[in-house]
Amino acid sequence: RSSVIGTAAWEVYFGLLPVRNQTAENQQRIKDMFSRFITGDADSFQHKSVETLIISENDEERNICLTIFPIVAEAGGNRLGVIISDITARKKAENSIRSSLEEKEILLKEIHHRVKNNLQIISSLLHLQESYIKDRDDAEIFRDSRNRIKTMAMIHEKLYQSKEFSRLDFTSYVRSLGAGLFTAY
Repeated sequence: RSSVIGTAAWEVYFGLLPVRNQTAENQQRIKDMFSRFITGDADSFQHKSVETLIISENDEERNICLTIFPIVAEAGGNRLGVIISDITARKKAENSIRSSLEEKEILLKEIHHRVKNNLQIISSLLHLQESYIKDRDDAEIFRDSRNRIKTMAMIHEKLYQSKEFSRLDFTSYVRSLGAGLFTAY
């Protein structure tokens, strides 16, 4: 803190802060904003925030957010104010939540896949049993049960293939269901 208070923003960002993972594009964007500000464009920094990774004095990686804003002095000459916020804890929490969400999505897809496979096995077993049944009405009951199970398996397959679990492409589902029923009957 003491090394940056009162120091020129340009020097803080491009000199004092050992910035890591800083893309050339991001650096150029900041340089362009500084240049526009120096030439009188006070709005060039309006509501601008830049997140970056720095190395602290004790060689620890820290995520920071630089919020840069213009200060228009009455005596003339524009100045920049910079608020540097340590957002390391927030970034760690975001990464943890993102990782947890990806893990849950993988597990959910695996569950849908296994349920679909189990339903297909049940359908195959019913089909095998159906071949031993002599009574036409009893065979029809097995066929209806098998078709119901295929319908449930199809739903799980569509959920498994879906990018979003909260939505199902109903048009595709109805087409698949219709084609399956047409083939079955």
